[in-house]
Order: sequence, then structure tokens, then C-alpha cells
Amino acid sequence: MPILSDVSDRVSNLLGTDPHLSTAEITSLAQTRYERMYEEHLWSRSIREFSLSLVASTSSTSANTVTVTSGSSTVTSAGTPFTTSPSMVGYQIRIGAEPHYFFINSVTSTSAVEIGDGEGNTVAWPRATDTESSWTVFQHRYQLPADCDDVIVLSHNRGELEEMDGGRNEIDFIDPDRSRSADPPTHWWYDGEDRSAAPIREIGVSGFPSAARILRGQYARQAPTLAAATVIDVPVAVLVYGTAADAASMLVAKEASEFWVRLSTHFNTLYEKTLDAAIVKDNNRKSQPYSIGRSQRNPGSRDHSIFPTNFVEGF
Repeated sequence: MPILSDVSDRVSNLLGTDPHLSTAEITSLAQTRYERMYEEHLWSRSIREFSLSLVASTSSTSANTVTVTSGSSTVTSAGTPFTTSPSMVGYQIRIGAEPHYFFINSVTSTSAVEIGDGEGNTVAWPRATDTESSWTVFQHRYQLPADCDDVIVLSHNRGELEEMDGGRNEIDFIDPDRSRSADPPTHWWYDGEDRSAAPIREIGVSGFPSAARILRGQYARQAPTLAAATVIDVPVAVLVYGTAADAASMLVAKEASEFWVRLSTHFNTLYEKTLDAAIVKDNNRKSQPYSIGRSQRNPGSRDHSIFPTNFVEGF
């Protein structure tokens, strides 16, 4: 498989040696063009599989009701219903008749937790003190893989979950208290980012299951930052022509030569032609077309019969 250094070498071969164009500049231009190619089309080699382990909801019994104190963020139980492994931090908890749910901000012991707002901030219990409140702990927010750009499909063994296009606003309107229980879940939505470390996108799942479940799906990954030994997962000829066009444009600015203007135009033409052909080939490779809101090119009536190999052809 071709790697980034191969792309850089091929661009240098196309343009020849020029003191005003460094390898580092070619690499930078290749990165920019590579990201553009990710925006142009959902390449089959950029699709990844993932799974989510859904947490079963749990509810109180007569032996482990909780005490909540007005103005305090601490929730305590006479029993030991809370867990640290796996940790319940980040889970949601609904207490007594309070219509709104809270997030578990920390688990101080198996019999005590602190409630928060889901952003790392503690929240005080807003109602009167209650020493025998019922509770339900559930989880509706799950992290996506760190390199996920868009979820393509999410499913369980009974079928696909439907995406809520309106996101959190839509679920807040339909089920603001997250009280809807469904097993298996039926819908998912983008739910913002986990800000506890590097931002990682999260999705919400509705409703929360009564038993642990595995969801499996596919996603389109973000264009990675290229290193010299990075394997190129887009058609390399297209990337080479695009990078060569950008490098020639850079030399126009540096040298004000009509030669580089003509060469940039030429390589851009080759880029468009080979890109359209590559998209047709890639779509044929897929078992079915994907559409996830990403820009999809329409090659139209252009000639897709050849990949130009001689950069001076017609120049």
C-alpha cells in the first residue's frame, strides 16, 4: 500500500526539483488535499466498524432506597447499590418523584454518590429532604470512537436504530425526562461531546434497556493527520495530482511564472478527472450507496474511462 512519502516522491517527480518547494511544504499540501478528498466522498476504506455496550437500567428495592437532603448533592443509601467497577460515573439517576434526572458526578462509595449536571459540576437536591426515595439508574449517553466523523448505521439483532435528525432538541421535546424504556432501543441522536478530556463525540440512545445489550455499527472516520509512513486510504493517483496542482499554485505565488499557472491548471484537470473515475469505482465496490450528510459528488457525463498516467499529455 502506498504511504505518504510515496505521494511526496511522486509529486516531486512530476514537478521536478525547485529550490522554492520543500518536502515539508509538499507534505503539508498533501494533508490539506487529503482532507478535501475525505470531504468530497465517503471512501469505502474510511469506513470503520464499532460496537457499544449498553448498560442495563437498575432500580431501587425496599432495602436500598436513598436519602436526599435539601441543598446537598450527596445521595446515600442504606444498601450498597452503587458500583465503582464498572464505575457509574456519568450515568443518569432519577430520584423519587423529581421529574428531571441527574448525572452521577462521582461514586464516593457503594452506598453514596454525588449528583451533577453532566458537565462535571455538582448539583444540589432541589426539593425537601427525603429519607426513603426510590431511584432508577440508567445510561443513555455513550462515547463514539475518537476518530468518528459520522455514524453510518447502528443496529442490534432485531434491526437498525433510527437516527433522530433533530438531535438533543428532538429527544428533549419527545422525552425530556428520559423516562421512556424500550428493549431493544429504537432511536439514537448526536448528544454533544464528553469534555472530561479531549473532546469525544457522544450519542444518546432511547430508550434504556432492562438488560445489557450490544449495539454494532459503522462510521466514517475523520481524515487522520498523515505521517511519512501513513498508509494512504484514498486513491493515490488522485491525491498526487491534487497535491501537484496545489504545489504548482504555491510556486506561482513565489515565482510569478506563467509555466506554473499552466501546470497547476493541468494538474487540477487531471485531479477532477481521476477523482470522478475513482468515485465511480469506489461506489461500485460498495454493496450499497451510503449517504450520511457528507458531500457526494455527481460525476455527470464526464469521461471516466481512463486514469491519465502521463502528466504532460495534452499540455
